[in-house]
Amino acid sequence: MIHRPKILERVNNWFLQVKACMYFKKNPNTKRVVNPPNGYSYYTHSNLTNSIDTDFWLPQQYWGWFHPNNGNPIEYYDKELKHTKASKEGTNLCAKYDPKNVLKDSLLSWEKVKELPEKFSIPYRVGLLSSRISFKYGWFKIEAKLPSGKNLCPSFCLNGVDTWPPEIDVFNGYSGEDGNYSSGLFKKPFKKIQPNIHYGSRKDNSTNSWGGYDVFVKDADKRFVQYVCWWERDFIKIYYDGVKVFETYDQKILKYFNQPMSVIINNGVTDLNANEGSLIVKNFEVWTKQ
Repeated sequence: MIHRPKILERVNNWFLQVKACMYFKKNPNTKRVVNPPNGYSYYTHSNLTNSIDTDFWLPQQYWGWFHPNNGNPIEYYDKELKHTKASKEGTNLCAKYDPKNVLKDSLLSWEKVKELPEKFSIPYRVGLLSSRISFKYGWFKIEAKLPSGKNLCPSFCLNGVDTWPPEIDVFNGYSGEDGNYSSGLFKKPFKKIQPNIHYGSRKDNSTNSWGGYDVFVKDADKRFVQYVCWWERDFIKIYYDGVKVFETYDQKILKYFNQPMSVIINNGVTDLNANEGSLIVKNFEVWTKQ
């Protein structure tokens, strides 16, 4: 049976969304952060400046180097780090038009999904980092400057290691056709940045998601913003720019998150008509309860 989020939690998160948007609009140029909670100690980090620690990060999904996308793949992962580079500013996760021709016969058996044609081309190479270690609860932080350009989809999430779902989308950004992450009737810029969670089980067809909603984050492609996920057995909380934008205490949802999860940071494209652009990330940290 599919479990729906509680109405009171939906109302609470709507208030968080509105309060965050009002706060960001009132104080658009103030740099805000949220610090690890009391009782937590440093666990691990990756600066992501000057070099990429490939002992810590796998530059593709652990399950493969491209997403089949129902037989119409539009992106593959930059596993050779051809365009994904680290600098003093941070690690640049690319979205680069770099078509790759593929023969279905050359794929591993589990990669040969039936919808794929015998010959196909994947147009975009995108940067992705997946943690080689998994985590079970903690406080997760990254600083990110979103890519500029149209039809780009940067994200920072935690995914179940052994099964999907669960997934915690700390943020998904959708730059859209105008490249401004705009949303709503009046196309307000920098609103199409969303938290979300996915839960349930595919074994009994109970998979569901909370449903991403828009949060205004001023100039998210021009400055580094702190994005934080605080995940424990009893709750999940998400913060943008030091402001809480999502939380759930629903145990019927949280029970699906009682398992190891890996961290994934990636750039992506949503359309064949996407611009090239880089998601720049730095200062990844994990803190855990003492």
